[in-house]
Amino acid sequence: MTVISVGLSLPAQVVLAQGTTVEANNGSAIILKAGETLAASATSGIPITVKNLPNLGSGNGLAAFDFSFTWDKNVIKVISAFAPAAATSWSITPGTPDNTNGTLRAVGFTTTYSSADVILLYLGITAVGKVGDSTSISVTINDFGDKDAKTIAATSVNTPIKISGANLIS
Repeated sequence: MTVISVGLSLPAQVVLAQGTTVEANNGSAIILKAGETLAASATSGIPITVKNLPNLGSGNGLAAFDFSFTWDKNVIKVISAFAPAAATSWSITPGTPDNTNGTLRAVGFTTTYSSADVILLYLGITAVGKVGDSTSISVTINDFGDKDAKTIAATSVNTPIKISGANLIS
């Protein structure tokens, strides 16, 4: 008796779930000229955004977050941090940039769930390094949880920053 086995291979459906991230400038590189300042206000600057928030259930908004930002103080200085007017359902304290250590801490909370990406704050920076220097704005998520004290899994995305030369006019 001969047994013939036939295998049917179907293509596997791959679903890439986008997890919650905390990003500066949407993770896109920032290029500044030596000495250039990128100002921050309540509506502009380098956006720090929370993306792809999970559905936490009806009425269960985010309770609290605690993020730290770091950078190379010899390449850039963070000169300001402003909470945008659009984040009215979020209470945000961006703290004061510490350029002697290259750190900034932002804490806050919200009672309103939002499935939209939320810009928490805008950073203003000045390039203090020389042409060719580079760093990144690194985000560390110290705590991020809902009002039932359940941790929200989130990934931080580092944003590269490079100092370029001046424009050649003639």
